[in-house]
This record gives sequence, C-alpha cells and structure tokens, in this order.
Amino acid sequence: MLPWFVLLFIIIIFALIAYQLFGISEDTITKVITSSDHGSVFHNWLLTIIIIIALGSLYSVVSSQTSDISGVNVQQDIISAPQQEGFFTALISPEIIGVVAILLTGLFATFYITSQE
Repeated sequence: MLPWFVLLFIIIIFALIAYQLFGISEDTITKVITSSDHGSVFHNWLLTIIIIIALGSLYSVVSSQTSDISGVNVQQDIISAPQQEGFFTALISPEIIGVVAILLTGLFATFYITSQE
C-alpha cells in the first residue's frame, strides 16, 4: 500500500508545483481546497482514492497469501489452511507491527511538532 501512497503524494506535489508554475499562488490553492464550494469535492476524491488503494492492497494480500500449518498430523506433514488465516498471520507479523509502530511514532511526532501550543 505504501508505494501507491508515495505515488499519490508525488502526483499531488507535482500538481501543486504545476499550478504554481502557471502563476497561481499558494494562498489561492489553499483557499480553493478548503473552501465550501470545492473543498468537499477534493476531500471526497482524496478519500475515495485512499479507500481504493487500501481495498486493493488488502485484496492483494488476502488473495496471494498462502499459509501452511505443519506438524499437526503425523500422516500429513503440511495441511493447507484457509487464506483468511494467512491474512491474519501476515497482519500480526513482526514486519507489519514494526511498520505500524514507526507510522504511529511519526504520526504522533508530527502532531506534537505542528501543534500551536
């Protein structure tokens, strides 16, 4: 999911730079994005794109994740488990938990750095 968000942010940054190259000031762009006329449309499109990225990534993980449980039966060395179990195994893996911890640390750091106190 992260590469798609990076691509989305790069596209947004290049769009803002392109608008500024054509002479539109940063204040005008901010007013248009936050105004009641166009702000909700921008936020709805952004939210829709984020949901599509999240659902696509979730589907990709669920559909491609395989899981095997070994050592359950002496006659069978490997028993194939459903894909949902593989999804939850991937969800609680150390790599995912580490990424979530780093993202939460960055979120709270950004929140406290930008607070107006």
